[in-house]
Amino acid sequence: MIKPGPNTTYEGLINALDEMQINQISRYSIELPNHTDTLLLQRYQQQSGKNIIRPSVRRN
Repeated sequence: MIKPGPNTTYEGLINALDEMQINQISRYSIELPNHTDTLLLQRYQQQSGKNIIRPSVRRN
C-alpha cells in the first residue's frame, strides 16, 4: 500500500511508483492515510524528535 500524506508532492508519488517498478512489485494500491496512520506518524514524530517532512527529490 502506498499512502501519500498531505504534504506529498506529485513528484514524490511518481518516485514511489518508479520504485515499485524498479523492484518489480506488480501489485500495489494507493490509498489515503486513515486516522490510525496519522496517529502512528504523530506518535513516531513525538518519540523520535524527528520531523516528518517531504522526502528529498533525487537529482541526476
